[in-house]
Amino acid sequence: MSFISGFGLGMLLQFSIGPVFFGVINVALTRGFREGMKMTLGVTLGDGIYIALSMTTLTALFHFPALRLIISLTGAVVLLIWGIRMIRNARQRSESGEAVLGNSFFSGLKITLLNPMSIIFWSGIFASAMALKKWTDASGPILYASGCLFSTVFFLGLVCLFGSFVKRWLKVANTPVIDYILGALFVFFGLRLIISQITTFL
Repeated sequence: MSFISGFGLGMLLQFSIGPVFFGVINVALTRGFREGMKMTLGVTLGDGIYIALSMTTLTALFHFPALRLIISLTGAVVLLIWGIRMIRNARQRSESGEAVLGNSFFSGLKITLLNPMSIIFWSGIFASAMALKKWTDASGPILYASGCLFSTVFFLGLVCLFGSFVKRWLKVANTPVIDYILGALFVFFGLRLIISQITTFL
C-alpha cells in the first residue's frame, strides 16, 4: 500500500504539466525514444535527490519566504535561459539543417533540480505527506518514495512513447518548429513565475 500511495502522490506532480514535461516531449520528438528515456532517468534522479532531502531538516529552510523567492526566481531565470537557448538552437537548425545536441540525461537532471515546481512539491507536499504517515517499519518510507519515483518513470515513459510515435509518422518532428514552440513555452513559464513570485512577495 505504501508503494501505491507514493505512486498516486507522484502522479499529482506528473499531471502538473510544466517545463519537465515539455523538455521530455521535445527530446522524444526530435531525438527519439531512447534519448527521451535518458532524459527521464535524469529527471528521476533529480526527483530522488529532492525526496532524500525532504527526509532531512533541510526542508525547513524552504519555509522562509525570502529563500523561496530566491529559489523560485533563480529557477525562473533558468527557464528563460533554457527557452532562449531552444529558440536559438531552432534558428541554427533552420540555417544548417542540423540539430544542436546535448546530453539528454544531464539535461533532465538540470531541469529538475532547477525547476521551482519540483523544489516546492518535494520539499512541501511530499514532506508533509511523509510526516502524516504512521509507518510500522523502515520499509514504509522506502516503498512510499519508490512509488513516487516510479510515477516519474511511468508517466514520462509514456510521454517518450508518444513522442517517438509522432516522430516516426509526422515530418514536423524533424523541423525546428517544435523547438520554437517549446522554447516560447519555456520563456512563458519563466516570465509567469517571475511575475507571480514578485506579486506574492510584495
